[in-house]
This record gives sequence, C-alpha cells and structure tokens, in this order.
Amino acid sequence: MVYFKYFIFIILFASQFAHATVGKGKQGLLYLPEAYGVGEGAYEIFAGTKYWQTTAVYDTTGAEVALESGDSFSKIDSDLNFRYGFSSHIDFKAGVLFRYNSSSATVGEGNATTTKDFTNQGVESFYGSLKYNFDSAPNSKMHYSFEFFYRQTSYTNQTFTAGQTLPDEIILGDDGTEFTVWMHSAYKRNRSDYLTASVGYNTPPNALSPEVVYKLASVWTHTKWALMLGVDGVYSLKGDDFTANPEDKPVMASGSSNLFNSINREYVLPYIGANRVFKSWRIGGRVGMIAAGASTDKGIEAGVHIAWSTQGAQEEDRKVGRFKEYLVEGTVLKLSPRGKFIKIDQGLSNDVTKGLRFDIYKTDFFGGNVLVAAGIAYEVGSDWAIIRLVKRYEKIQIKKGFTARGY
Repeated sequence: MVYFKYFIFIILFASQFAHATVGKGKQGLLYLPEAYGVGEGAYEIFAGTKYWQTTAVYDTTGAEVALESGDSFSKIDSDLNFRYGFSSHIDFKAGVLFRYNSSSATVGEGNATTTKDFTNQGVESFYGSLKYNFDSAPNSKMHYSFEFFYRQTSYTNQTFTAGQTLPDEIILGDDGTEFTVWMHSAYKRNRSDYLTASVGYNTPPNALSPEVVYKLASVWTHTKWALMLGVDGVYSLKGDDFTANPEDKPVMASGSSNLFNSINREYVLPYIGANRVFKSWRIGGRVGMIAAGASTDKGIEAGVHIAWSTQGAQEEDRKVGRFKEYLVEGTVLKLSPRGKFIKIDQGLSNDVTKGLRFDIYKTDFFGGNVLVAAGIAYEVGSDWAIIRLVKRYEKIQIKKGFTARGY
C-alpha cells in the first residue's frame, strides 16, 4: 500500500545498521527519558511511522464541529533520525520526515454536490537538535537537560484570499521554519520507573502564533517491557495576526482539516504506549486521541517504531575507569544468607570507616569490570568490614572473590 511506502523504505534502510550495533544495556535501550543523554560515543538509529485519522474539527473558539458527509482527512508521518552523544553532556540529533496526506471534500450545494479526493506525499521537512545534559548529584533521582530544536520544511505553500476557488490539491503541512527551546526533566522513582516532564517555547512554521508545548509521562519498565501513560499538548500564546478577525486570514488548500494554517492552535493528546527490548534494538508503539483543542482536528493517532543503539560510555563505565578515585580496594570474603550483607578483607588498618561507600564489581583475569551493586560500611574491624548492600545494578549473584572499592 502507498500508505506504508515510506515506512518500508525507512525500515529497510535502518536494518542495514542492525548487525553493527552493540547492546547498550536493556534498561537504557528499553526507555531513555529525554532528560538523559544517550552516552558519550553512543548513537541511536530510529525509524517510526504515525497514522492520523480526523474524526471532527475544532474551530477557533474550541467548539467541536462534525465533518460534512463525505469529508475525511488522514495523514501518515514516517520519521528517520540519527542521535549521537558527543560527550556525557552533549547529544546531537538529525532527521528527515516523510508525509502522506489524503483528504476527501464535498463541494457544491444541494443536489449538485460532488466529492473530490486529494493526496500529496513527499519529504515534509528536515530537522536537527542539540541537547545539553546537566550533571546530577550522586544518587540524585532528578535529571535535567536543555534542548534546541530546529526544523525546515522542504516546500512553500500558495495562499489564497477568502472566497477564492482553491486548486484540486492538498498541502503537506505548514511551510517555513520551526524553532523550539526545551527543558526536560525526569524523576527516577526507583530503579526502573520514571516520571518525566518537558516544557518548551515553540515558534511554529507558517508564521503561526508562538506557543508553549509540553509532554508529561509516567513510565513503568520491567526486564524487557516498558509501559507509558502520558499526555502531549500545546498552549497557544494567542499571538496570531488574525486573532480578532479569523475570517480575513489567507487560506490554503488544506482539505477537510484544521491541522494546518490554524489560528492560535491548542490541543491535549493523552496516549498509552509500550516498548519491547531485544539484544541491541527495540520496537514500540503508542496510540492516543486529541481530547480537546482549538483550531485543530479531533482524531486518533497510532504509531510504531524500531530503534538500534550502541552503548557508548555510560556513567557505570566511567566509574570503572576511575580506579584512582577509590580510597581502598578489597575482596569479598563472604555473603550473608539473604544476600543483604557482604564481608570484605579490608578494615580500620586500611582506613575503612563506618559509613564509607563501596562499589561491588565482578572482575576477571582479562580486566573485565561489571558494576554489580553499591553498599555502605555497616561494621568495621581491624582487617575486615561488613558492607550493607543498598543498590543493585545487575542481576548477578555476588560471590567470594568479587572486588569491593571504597570511596
């Protein structure tokens, strides 16, 4: 089907990279909040498609207006982007968006009405973003990032005065440039669940009114699955030049839709989504519906995506490389029956004191280091210490001979 032509192309293109990627760890690949960086030297290739079906339209006052009999509008957006981590602080993303629009409109009056069908397809826009990820305090549950986003459409639309006969065509979207400044935040409720919030100032294309855009989500992850409940939205700053006289605004061939060439558009789009992670890639999907709005469409949106990632240098990797920052290094001698305490072969004679923090590693002869757990010195003797484990990084059973590094 022509609807999925661009998405099939994207999948085939992205699949060429699948065998070159390395698993970045199930948790980060399964779901990575916008407030986190992809990792120094890491990259992600993302391909996705979203289908939109209009069920009604909202006028400039926010009143819902039913479509005329025979009228319809739908669009398919297919997205391909590449994200790279220059450092632990800076991420870069670049992408291209393909679009397919289809609309039917009833023209004429009385018994002299006819229905016309319009379609348009092609490269809708190119975009890029630069994101700065802020440092977080040790063991902090909060993370923040600041992002600059820029988008440029590949076309220019023709405008008409009210009352003019429109050509038998439909535009791809609002033309011009778009710029958004985002602030992202994420609260890590526990090892695997998040509350995320993003807010941004957006200047849309086609000289539309500046607006505040936002994203809120609650995310639950477990082993190979992630579930997301969220809402995306737009709040207009009411800066359109035709706010007081919307009937005078030049019109475009936008079909049976209010998505384009709007006046102070606003909407609230709640959604539910899920991801499934595999060795070095994930698939995901989400479905949502615009529940309220103004100068836009009411409808249903459904999307699927596939993504591959490499690991890069994550925080745990940097800890492994900072051995000189540790004050003491010992060996695990014994593990308590319930696995909550371990005994190591370093104590007061090696400056181990009660409250000293430890990272527990699985090491091997070839220099491999896997950060397994973290703990705190609970009881200390002259040449031994009891460590109470407070955090697990990997589902690996701690055994005699593992390395404990204190800091």
